[in-house]
Amino acid sequence: MPCSEVEELWNGSTCLSKLKSLDLSRSKHLKIVPDFSMMTSLEEIKFGGCESLIEIPSSIQCLKRLDSLYLTACKKLRSLPQMPRGIEYLGLDYSGVEEWSPSSIQFLDNLLLLDISHCENLRSLPRIIYCNTFIRLNISFCPNLIMSPQIMESSEVLPSSNYVKLDLSECKTLNSLPNSTCKLKRLEILNLNGCSYLEELPPLYGLCSLKELLLDGTALVEIPPDTASLSSLRRLSLKNCNRLQKSVSTSYIAPIKYREERRECGYELNFCNCLNLDQNARGTIMADALRRIKELAIARCDGAFYPYFHVGLPGGKIPEWLSCEGPGNSIATLFPPGCFNNMFLGFVFCAIIEFKDPDFWVHGLRLICQSSFENNNDYREASFTTKYFYLENTIESDHVFFWYDGRDISYLDWLKQNCDMENEASFYLCRDDMGTDYMTKWEVKRFGFHLLCDKVELNKCNPYICREANFLEQLEETTNANNRKAGKTCSPVISMATRRWKHTLRLR
Repeated sequence: MPCSEVEELWNGSTCLSKLKSLDLSRSKHLKIVPDFSMMTSLEEIKFGGCESLIEIPSSIQCLKRLDSLYLTACKKLRSLPQMPRGIEYLGLDYSGVEEWSPSSIQFLDNLLLLDISHCENLRSLPRIIYCNTFIRLNISFCPNLIMSPQIMESSEVLPSSNYVKLDLSECKTLNSLPNSTCKLKRLEILNLNGCSYLEELPPLYGLCSLKELLLDGTALVEIPPDTASLSSLRRLSLKNCNRLQKSVSTSYIAPIKYREERRECGYELNFCNCLNLDQNARGTIMADALRRIKELAIARCDGAFYPYFHVGLPGGKIPEWLSCEGPGNSIATLFPPGCFNNMFLGFVFCAIIEFKDPDFWVHGLRLICQSSFENNNDYREASFTTKYFYLENTIESDHVFFWYDGRDISYLDWLKQNCDMENEASFYLCRDDMGTDYMTKWEVKRFGFHLLCDKVELNKCNPYICREANFLEQLEETTNANNRKAGKTCSPVISMATRRWKHTLRLR
């Protein structure tokens, strides 16, 4: 719409004071917007796609009822005036904005959504305070943003019903976050993926609602110690953090409280392509994760819904705590009577994946363990599946993946009901249904499983079984020690007599 037509619309109408919505989207020739002071009833303004728009008049502050302003793709717009205090939705994505108002402070009491993503010219933002209803702030893909805004400097605790997300991903020059970040008590997702100059995090102790902390591709060397206070954290992603090397522990994760949540919940720890993680850090991650998986399995057996735990990190060594492992992607074995007693909680699976093509770009990885159990009474199948590990990069070394899938535990009841029988079992690890070319780019080098058991239930077991378990554990330790001296590894295919002993109860 030509500017003259807009001015004619403004000057020729006697009903501007009653106008509630103004939509001039995709008016490619619109450069300047006349005064807003006569349009006091406006609640919504849409200027999205007005590629020639260069200015928003300061009179926009007079619009006390304005709750939505959309300036998406206004590529020639370089600055913004002060916004009306009651605005709720502000869309500036893909615009040319460089700075926001002469003042360094914006009072936005009712702000719900602020989208400033893909603003390539944006260098800084004002301090935004008193925004007690904030739900989502998206400042992703702002490559020239040096310092993030002091968001919610004086805000109170946000309503528990709000879903709060702060997205600063791909802000390549962002080098720090304000200390006030810890005041975001209802923040659920903090996305800093791709902030490649970010070397350290501010205090996080106040983020009591944080569920996802995404730090892929940052320059972090270690995780701050106050992550121990993140009682709601369920997903920690640090893939492609090439500088990360200090010991990282999952012990910060709070105790399971799934009886209260009653829905699908779990943990994801993604350290893929963190090639400088030292061996101690890797061992700590896996050992702590096993402890949490056991806690998760106990909660699942008590009635919690759909728990899972997935871990990925560089390495070519199978964890020592596995009950059985061997080369390739399949294992067949025999579980003797008494193995699936009251102590048994389920399985943890582990695989070493070799990526054979160094130039192969891996977007996502999903592993499926097809399992079958058979005894003299019946036959049962079960599937244990990971969620996707989103790698989105070239994988530069062998990686360890291990997981617990607690979505379906009907097989658990069946095995316990047949506890007094021998159970033949097979485990076959396959990949998600992808093309043949994709599947030839990587393979399973080693594969194994671990039997999760609850020692608390030990005294409830048949005394004979408990005595046998202790004896067989001692026998196993001796056998393993002899094998290590001889340089042998556990073979997935063994004789029936050997299986009866070797895989009886590696219940640690």
